[in-house]
Amino acid sequence: MFTPSKTRRSILILSVVAASCGQPYEPEGERVDSVEQGLSVCQGPNVLPGIDVSSYQGNINWAKVAGSGVKFAYTKATENLGYQDAYFNANWSGMKANGIARGAYHFFHPNVSGTQQADYFLNFVGTLGAGDLPPMLDWEISGGASAATAAANATDFINEIRAKTGRETIIYTSPGIWSGFGIGAGFGNNPLWVAHYLFCTGGSCCPTMPTGWSSWVAWQWADNGSVPGISGNVDMDLFNGTLSDLANLGGGPVCTNPIGHGLGAGGPVSGTCSGAAPAVTAPTGCGALQSGTGLTKGTSVKSCDGRFELIMQSDGNLVQYSNGIAMWATMTQTHGDVTVMQGDGNLVVYDSGGCPVWASKTAGNTGANFALQDDGNLVIYAGSTAKWSSGSGPMGAKPAACGVMNAGEALAPGSTLEACGGCFSLTMQADGNLVVYKKGGGALWNSATAMTDGYTTEMQSDGNLVLYSRAGCALWNSGTNGHNGAHLAMQDDGNLVVYGSGGTALWNSQTVSCAGGCNCNPPPPDAGTGSGGGSGAGGGAAAGGGSAAGGGSAAGGGSAAGGGSAAGGGSAAGGGSAAGGGSAAGGGSAAGGGSAAGGGSATGGGSATGGGSGAGGGVSSSTGGGTGSGGGVSSSGGGSASGGGTMGAGGGSGELGSDAGEGGAGGGSAPTPPVKPAMPEQNNIKGTMGCSSTGGLGTFALLALVALRRRRRG
Repeated sequence: MFTPSKTRRSILILSVVAASCGQPYEPEGERVDSVEQGLSVCQGPNVLPGIDVSSYQGNINWAKVAGSGVKFAYTKATENLGYQDAYFNANWSGMKANGIARGAYHFFHPNVSGTQQADYFLNFVGTLGAGDLPPMLDWEISGGASAATAAANATDFINEIRAKTGRETIIYTSPGIWSGFGIGAGFGNNPLWVAHYLFCTGGSCCPTMPTGWSSWVAWQWADNGSVPGISGNVDMDLFNGTLSDLANLGGGPVCTNPIGHGLGAGGPVSGTCSGAAPAVTAPTGCGALQSGTGLTKGTSVKSCDGRFELIMQSDGNLVQYSNGIAMWATMTQTHGDVTVMQGDGNLVVYDSGGCPVWASKTAGNTGANFALQDDGNLVIYAGSTAKWSSGSGPMGAKPAACGVMNAGEALAPGSTLEACGGCFSLTMQADGNLVVYKKGGGALWNSATAMTDGYTTEMQSDGNLVLYSRAGCALWNSGTNGHNGAHLAMQDDGNLVVYGSGGTALWNSQTVSCAGGCNCNPPPPDAGTGSGGGSGAGGGAAAGGGSAAGGGSAAGGGSAAGGGSAAGGGSAAGGGSAAGGGSAAGGGSAAGGGSAAGGGSATGGGSATGGGSGAGGGVSSSTGGGTGSGGGVSSSGGGSASGGGTMGAGGGSGELGSDAGEGGAGGGSAPTPPVKPAMPEQNNIKGTMGCSSTGGLGTFALLALVALRRRRRG
């Protein structure tokens, strides 16, 4: 990856990894002869694809890179006190101009003043703006410095960056190289960019942590990727989080809604093994794991309202689902065996040998209990005090009646609000899109948030209908705040309407559709009003909510010609392919509205991040989709709201964490979520070599360094 300007080292490693993942090896750096055994940490339920570049890649066409689905990139800026990358300025401006979250890195020489190196880096890069990612310290060599000198200079670099920019510094290194430095665990509080070449992602492909770290913010998983716009090989990376997480990392607005903000420090652990997994007693009742109870493979506990289920899967992963969509997971697939709510207050996942592999880290709270709440949150309580939570809630209550969502009620992931006549429905999809469907007639309107991290839609007490991300950021809203007591109606005429307490329509989707055998009531007299759309929890966007053009006829978005056919919006195999969102062109056929990011091409309405056409009565959201007049689906091609895969990346067979993935609804008709979807194989952009369900790296891997060689690099 990040190398000195003149040399690059190739390192070959033999590993206990199935051949389906190729032969992993450490990235370039100073020669480090070591045998490494450490904690492997799998990716979370949401990751984003990225790359890192330097002068080695030469001139880059960043428009093509962005079109391939790359969400973030780092470019080399400086090295030591005397090297400035000649391609930095072009890369820095090109990333920003094409909507790629950008970051810069410095190749660190541990034997040189860290303060001086930080100043040299900042003087060359200039001011970091809103959205620019934190500086990264590329730590690959010792430079002959002792461990104490290297650690002191790195600390000085980090402190100088913090003092001058207010940002933390990401440290890039690999487990094998780091062990050779002899520094130990002193930098584990800094965000980690781990380099571990497994040439596959998802499933059991999990990088090994350098000493001192138990999590990673980014992972360089291959150095031989091929990405449009770049000549030759390029390093392939994953960001371990959502678009909202990436924005927050870049100094963007921090989401204040409590959804997505877990409590406590739960995560991967290691410890003494007892020789066998502990025996557990099944929990009693709904919504809880009482002290001393637990879950064995294939067993589960449900929330008392029935919306949510926590399952100890057969693959060893502990996963929370909502209507077949994964909301939270321990990512212990391949090695988890049993989950125990211990008497000391700690929730622990053990492997078959009795080794702890994940824990809530709440020991010391004797008699604490675990709750799967009706608001979607997992919480460990000691008495009435919450000691840990998953951040998968809270969200509003389940709608109590057909066709109506009142204040305080919400659609959980994968759930549907059906009109009382059964002909129309509103679905909160796995791909982040909120969609109005006509039975047998396809999608009529969508929020234009496909392929984002859209998570739940709530009818708030202030009268605003808001779609929130997993991190609690508002991605779309109806713009009807200030109308306390308002409610949402999914009408039997196909129109989705926010009504004020006095019965006045405040916003509507403009999807009145009485053709095709549905018995419809006439639309309300003031249909077509409202402002709707936009991001944020507050007011709507400049465009009005529902133009005179109306919202998506029966032919729009779900017809044979549009987003629900085999050619558009993803075939049965399409919308859930490894790439997510249909074909390589995304969300539809190459001709019909599906960009790589999903949901609507330049001709089929919708922005690069996904969503419908300008005909429908929703409005433009800053996170994507729709033209100024609305966010319905395209009547002429593709980008149907139902196409486009699920949260996560890739592939197939049934349980979260397995390699084969789950599709979206594939255009056309309303989706029927599977009981246990796969955790899709993330970000299958060019360069992925893929792993079978038996491939990858287990919890602990023995990495033996056997050969190194130098080669020239520009």
